Amino acid sequence: MKTGDTGVEKRKYVRLDRSVMISYKKAGSSEGYDMTNTKDISKGGTFFFSNVSYPVGTELELLVNFPFRIGKERAKIICKVVNVIKKDKFYGIGVEFIKMDKTVLSELHLFIDNLKKKLGLE
Repeated sequence: MKTGDTGVEKRKYVRLDRSVMISYKKAGSSEGYDMTNTKDISKGGTFFFSNVSYPVGTELELLVNFPFRIGKERAKIICKVVNVIKKDKFYGIGVEFIKMDKTVLSELHLFIDNLKKKLGLE
């Protein structure tokens, strides 16, 4: 994603179009989770649409149904909102992963690497 007139890429990792089911809520909140699908995913974050606008810097708790974890419990990830885009009645939420189990992180990196090879992006 390019920003302004500088043409500088801000992301550390390439995001791949990939729909993954997630449940999300504000970290530490006692409220229930909302559900949606991701629009894309990378080794360092994801993007999804929400009916709630979260300010940049807000920490969210995600429960993710990664396809490489079939038969296992959903992965719990703490992330930080880094971008919010208003679109019609919804908000596009870009988040950066900040805390997840090391095994899940390794599995995610392998999954993304394999997906990039399959798509001819490496």
